[in-house]
Amino acid sequence: MTENMYEFTPPPKKATKDDQNNTSTDYSFIESVPDALLIHEDNGRIIAANKHACHSLGYSQAELLNLSMQDIEFPSFGTNEIDVTDCLLTGKGPITTKATYRRKDGSIFPVEIKRDILEQNNEGSLLISTIRDTGARPSRQRRLQDKRDLLRLIIDLGR
Repeated sequence: MTENMYEFTPPPKKATKDDQNNTSTDYSFIESVPDALLIHEDNGRIIAANKHACHSLGYSQAELLNLSMQDIEFPSFGTNEIDVTDCLLTGKGPITTKATYRRKDGSIFPVEIKRDILEQNNEGSLLISTIRDTGARPSRQRRLQDKRDLLRLIIDLGR
C-alpha cells in the first residue's frame, strides 16, 4: 500500500481590515516574495512590509508601518489611485503602474508596481503592492550587451 506523498497545506489566511489591530495576523507569506512587497489600506496606510521592502527603502519594519504610501510614492499615491482601485474592483487586476519611490535617505528610484486587492469589505480594501526597482535594468542590459560584443569579438578573432 502506498502512502500519500503529498501533504495539504492550507493557503495563508487572507488579511482583513479587522485584522489591523490584531497582532496575530500572519503575513509571513510576504517574506517568500523576491521583490519588495507592501500590504496597505486603500487610503495608503501601510500595515505590512517584507524585508525586501525595508531594505530597498532603507527603513526598519517598524518605521515603514508608521508611514503611508503617500510618504514614499511619487506621483503621490492616490493621484490616480481611484482609477486603479476601480479597475481592481471590477476584476481587471492586478494593475501594473510605474512610479518613483523615495528612500529614507531622500534618494529616489524608479519602480514598477503590481497592485491587486488582497481583501475587501464594507469599510474599504486592503491592497497588496509588489514593487520592483527598475533603475538597475538599463545597466544589466548594457552589461549583457557588452558580454555579447566580447563573445562576438572572440569568435571573430578565432576565425
